[in-house]
Amino acid sequence: MDPVADLWLYFALCRRDATEMGRALASLPLEGIPPRSFFEGLAARARNDASGAGTAFTAARIELEKILRE
Repeated sequence: MDPVADLWLYFALCRRDATEMGRALASLPLEGIPPRSFFEGLAARARNDASGAGTAFTAARIELEKILRE
């Protein structure tokens, strides 16, 4: 994971800045451990979007299960 993108997202989450969260998420790789969908879930929770968080965390779980099976 890119350490700059990771910190960018961390600070955006701390500030609860939805615009910056979106920009930081876009700079993260789609695949990896944890997958981008995990961070999308964190951002959704920070925005009080329970439905979006649930969807993103479910996608992250599926992606991680796939990685672990390979």
